[in-house]
Amino acid sequence: MAGAVHNYPFITGTTAECKFDNSLDAIFLTVPDGSILEANPAACKMFGWSAEEIRRIGRSGLVDVTDPRLVRVLEERARTGKAHAEITMIRADQSRFPAEITSTVFTVEDGQRRTSMIVRDLSERKRAEQRIEHLNRILRSIRDVDQLIVRERDPAVLMRECCRLLVDNRGYDSALIVLTDESGLPLSWAASGIASTSESLKALLGGGELPPCFSAECNGEVLLIDDRQGLCRTCPIAVNCADTRSLCVELIHERTVLGHFVAAPDHCLSVEEEVRSLFAEMAQHLAHALYSLKMESAHSESERKRQSLEAQLHQAQKMESVGRLAGGVAHDFNNMLSVIMGYTEMALARMDSNDPLREYLKEIYTASRRSADLTRQLLAFARKQTIAPRVLDLNDVVEGSLKMLRRLIGEDIDLAWMPGRDLWPINVDPSQIDQILANLCVNARDAIKSAGKIIIETGTRHFDQDYCADYADCVPGDYVLLTVSDDGCGMDEETQEHLFEPFFTTKGVGEGTGLGLATVYGIVKQNNGFVNVYSEPGQGSTFKIYLPRHKAAMEQMTTEDAADSYARGSETVLLVEDERSILTMARKMLEQLGYTVLTANTPSAALRLADDCQGEIHLLVTDLVMPEMNGRVLAERLHAIYPSVKILFMSGYSASTIAHRGVLEEGVHFIQKPFLKKDLAAKVRETLDRSQH
Repeated sequence: MAGAVHNYPFITGTTAECKFDNSLDAIFLTVPDGSILEANPAACKMFGWSAEEIRRIGRSGLVDVTDPRLVRVLEERARTGKAHAEITMIRADQSRFPAEITSTVFTVEDGQRRTSMIVRDLSERKRAEQRIEHLNRILRSIRDVDQLIVRERDPAVLMRECCRLLVDNRGYDSALIVLTDESGLPLSWAASGIASTSESLKALLGGGELPPCFSAECNGEVLLIDDRQGLCRTCPIAVNCADTRSLCVELIHERTVLGHFVAAPDHCLSVEEEVRSLFAEMAQHLAHALYSLKMESAHSESERKRQSLEAQLHQAQKMESVGRLAGGVAHDFNNMLSVIMGYTEMALARMDSNDPLREYLKEIYTASRRSADLTRQLLAFARKQTIAPRVLDLNDVVEGSLKMLRRLIGEDIDLAWMPGRDLWPINVDPSQIDQILANLCVNARDAIKSAGKIIIETGTRHFDQDYCADYADCVPGDYVLLTVSDDGCGMDEETQEHLFEPFFTTKGVGEGTGLGLATVYGIVKQNNGFVNVYSEPGQGSTFKIYLPRHKAAMEQMTTEDAADSYARGSETVLLVEDERSILTMARKMLEQLGYTVLTANTPSAALRLADDCQGEIHLLVTDLVMPEMNGRVLAERLHAIYPSVKILFMSGYSASTIAHRGVLEEGVHFIQKPFLKKDLAAKVRETLDRSQH
C-alpha cells in the first residue's frame, strides 16, 4: 500500500486525487458487508495492527476494535449513505481511546458500492477539554471561596465550607485545612472528600501530630506530593492516599504560619504550573482571611477584657465614693445620736416610773438605738467602724455563731455546717465575721421564704497572677474561703449589679434597709478580701467571701513549690460556659496544658460543634446552670453522639448545694469556681484517667 495514490471521494468530497497513505486519520475501505479491503498507515499506527493483520480481521474487524455503538453506525450508514459518531475504540493491546468516526458510501468505476470509514483519535482533544474544564472548576472554586471569605467571620465554618466547596465544585477529589499553634501543633482542622473519611488522619491530628508532608521543605511554594515510597513512606495515612497526588502549601500571612492547606486534584489530569499557581492564589486568599479573623478575635478579646476591667473599676470607684459619703454622714449622725441617746437615758433614770412622759422617752430611746444600728452598718460599709482584729481560726468563729444563726433563720430552714480542714489563720475582728454570717443568713432566709436549706462552708484557695488578671478586686495570694449558699429564689444579672450598694433592696417597703449586703461588702474590703456571687433566677445563690491568709503565720509555714508541674494531656475537650470571661480563661488554661479545646457559650452551640467535629471528643467540661438547658441535659445529649465521652461539671455553687438540689449523682466529677490552673489540670486528668480503668 505504501506510496499508492487513489481516487477516494470520501476524503475531499470530490473526485479529486488525494494521498490516501499520508492522511493523519485512520482510513478503512470496506465493502457493504463490513469486510475490510484496505487500511492506510495511520490506521495501522493508531490501532497497533499491521496492514495484513487488519485485512485478516475481516468482516467483524471493526466491530471487534470498537464498542457496540459501531454496529448502529454501520446500520445508519446502510440507510442514509453517511454516518458520524463519537465512540470508544480498542487497540491491539486492548487499550481504549475516544474516536470520531465518519462513514461514507460511494460507488467505484465498475459500479460496485464501497464504504469508507475515517477514524480520528480524540485523545488529545479530550485531554485538552478535560484540562480546560478542570481549570474552570478550580476558578469557580476560587470564586466561591472568595465570596465565602467576604461573608464568613467564624474560622471553623470558613475552613469547613472552603473544603466542601473545593470538592463539591469537583475541582479536587479531597481537601484538608489544618490550623497550628506557635509550636506547629494542630489546633483545629476541617476536611472534605477522601480526607474527611480517613480515620487514620483523625487519629493523627487528634494525637497532636502532623503528616510528614507538612514539615517538608517547600520555601513557601506549592509542594506536589506523589512520592509515596519516599516522603510518605512512614506516614500512617499514606494508605488512604496511595492512588492520589496532593498539592500542599503553608498558610502564611505577614510572616505568620497559620497552618497547612492540602488538596488532591483529579488523578486523571497532569498537575501543570497553572494548576499550582491557582492553588497558591487560593491559599493566599485563605491565609489572609484566617489571619484577619485571628487578629479580630485577639482584638475583640482584648477589648472585652478591657471593658470588663473598666466596668469593674467603675463599680469599685462608685462603691468607694458611696462609701466615703456614707461614712461621713454616718460619723456625724452617730455623734448626734449619741447625744440624743445619752440625754434620753439620763432623763429616764430620773423620771418616776408612773410619769406619763416616760413612754414617750422610751420610744425616742428605742428609735435612736435603731438609728445607731443603721449608722454602724453604714460605717461597716464605709470601712470606718472601729475594729479589734486578731489572729483566729475561721472554723472556731463560725461554730460559735451557729446557735445564734439558727435562731435568726427559724425552724423551717435547715442550716448545714461543713467546715474545711487545715484552714490557714486570718487576722479579722471576730465580731465582723458574726456580722457577715448574720447578714448573709438573713438574706438567704428571706430568699427562701418557706422551707429550705442554708449551707455554710469553709476552705482555702490560692489565686495566681493569671486568674487575678481578669478580676480587678483579686490580688494574687492565699485566701481563706467562707461560703454561704441557699436554695432560694436566686437573682438575675441586673439585681447582682446593684447587690452591694447601700439602701438597694428587693424587699417591700418596711421589710428591709438595704444595708445588709453593703455591710458585708464593706467588712470584706476593710480586711483586704473580695466577694464572688453566683446566682441564677430559681437556682438559689452562693456568696463566697475570700479573706487573706495572715502573713505572719504564712511566713512560718511551708510554702508550696511554685514550680510544681501540672498534669497535662493531649485529648480533645469540649468546654461549655455561658460566662465569656470564664470560658476564655478556662480555654487558655486547657490549651496551655496541651489539650485541643473546642469552646461554646451555649448548649446548642456545643451540640453543633459536636456534630461537626471531625475527630473524637474525649471530655465535656460544662457549667451546670446555663440558658436553654442545664449541664446534665447537655451531657446526656452529647453522650448519645459520643458514647465514650467523659463529663466534668463546674459551677460557682458549692458541691454540697448542688448535691442538695439533686442535680449531681454520686461519682460524677465536679470542680468548683473559681479554680486555679493547677486545680483544673488535676481534675481534668483525674476525670479522664479514672474513667479508663
